[in-house]
Amino acid sequence: MNFVTRLLDTHKERVAALRGAWEGPVTYDPSNFFDAMKPQLALRAHQYEIIAIPWMATTALTIAWTSLIKILELLNFLPPQDVAQQEGLTSLENSLTWVQICMTFLLTFRLNRAAVRYYESRAFAGKLVELCRSLATHCVTYYGEEEEEEEGRDEFLRWIMAYPVSVKNYLRGEEGNERELLGILDHAQIRGMMEAKHQPLYCLSKMRSAAYQLSCRTGRGDVMAAMTYQVISNEVTSLYGAMGGMERINNTPLPWVYVTHLRLLVMIFCIGVPIIELPREAQRRQVEIRNSTCAKSKKKWRHFPTQCGKAESKSKPGG
Repeated sequence: MNFVTRLLDTHKERVAALRGAWEGPVTYDPSNFFDAMKPQLALRAHQYEIIAIPWMATTALTIAWTSLIKILELLNFLPPQDVAQQEGLTSLENSLTWVQICMTFLLTFRLNRAAVRYYESRAFAGKLVELCRSLATHCVTYYGEEEEEEEGRDEFLRWIMAYPVSVKNYLRGEEGNERELLGILDHAQIRGMMEAKHQPLYCLSKMRSAAYQLSCRTGRGDVMAAMTYQVISNEVTSLYGAMGGMERINNTPLPWVYVTHLRLLVMIFCIGVPIIELPREAQRRQVEIRNSTCAKSKKKWRHFPTQCGKAESKSKPGG
């Protein structure tokens, strides 16, 4: 009962520490079309620090290119658009279209792989929770009927509760927070787990050790003790598989060649758009200004021949 009492006394502080380390999933209402477009969800769902440098570089290039075009326009240094320039811009635009098509396919594949990895990791996490619950129920069912088994049973349950925290710490590459295990393990056990190179394996070894000691201490027959230990040992082995699956996903990024090609195409597209569109826009403005000037000139001199004719008729004798 001391173990349960300690858990209840430290429940609020332990839950607060765990919530501080877990932001929670990005949730939305599937039946609401606009719910997934909320700004607060977009800020949490996207890692903007990853795209900050490419975005800033592309923005700086666009600003510099726009400023250059504007300066050339003000100084009248921008040459008029001829057939060669039109063909050059058209060929560049066609090349950029193929880049956009390839980039679209690669981005679609990347999104698909991200979804597959997410649901696969969720399956392993669900398997881990299922096995921990099964181990806890087996431990409570098989052990604890006698007083000498209670201490070993509680020790086994402690490491079951600490195991998900150790997996979280290992996958994130951090030591962890002692307050997350407050009331579950004592200070020496917490420090031993946090100083371990592989925290999940450390917890699993402690589980096996506790299960073996329980099977040796039990007053049941050797056959029953061996069968009980085998059941618990098999479930502990399954925990290795669940943790290993998440570890494999966490440590296996997308292929380097694929990521390199995708980022290269994205950079080419982001750089090529202002280089192609800004000269076209400048030439388009030149044509509009030229057409507007011609239209004003035609309107101004439209009645000039009639006025000249009237002047000539007045200058004739008898006119």
